Amino acid sequence: RKYYNKHVNDPLSQDILKNKRGDAFAAERIASIMDRYVVKHEYLLNDVTQIIPVPNYGSDNKCNAPLLAEIFVEKIRKRTGKNIHSYPDVLKRSNKTWQRRRGPTERRLSAETDYKISDYIKINNNLIKDNRLLLVDDIITTGSTTEVCQDLLYDNGASSVAILCAAETLQ
Repeated sequence: RKYYNKHVNDPLSQDILKNKRGDAFAAERIASIMDRYVVKHEYLLNDVTQIIPVPNYGSDNKCNAPLLAEIFVEKIRKRTGKNIHSYPDVLKRSNKTWQRRRGPTERRLSAETDYKISDYIKINNNLIKDNRLLLVDDIITTGSTTEVCQDLLYDNGASSVAILCAAETLQ
């Protein structure tokens, strides 16, 4: 609200909006920015074996964080040779609560309702148990969504969960 329409001229903001609609070229540019960041902060990838994207509503993994995570993982593999994988189905979003113009408390409650761990992880959590994970999202507003997803991963056996987002909303 404070920076109304600033996003119109900002290339990263435009790429985030395009990525939400499934634009692979936009996801490629965002993943490149994230990869340059982890080059400078390589500790984020220490012992990471899985990258878990914040899931979309429904089953569409061809846009938003799942698409971004897939491209990001490929960049990391090419650059480092590490055997890191992206798993877009570890977390699932079962509801789509409208969150715009809500405060942090309401957004947290909405995220707790909307996001769940996948049934196959509940049954057999070997994929994440005792592993160091990197949770990826395209944009963070209050942090509620990533915090809830991080808690779900910890509650199901992850040893550590780092969070990496391409951008933060100005408030």
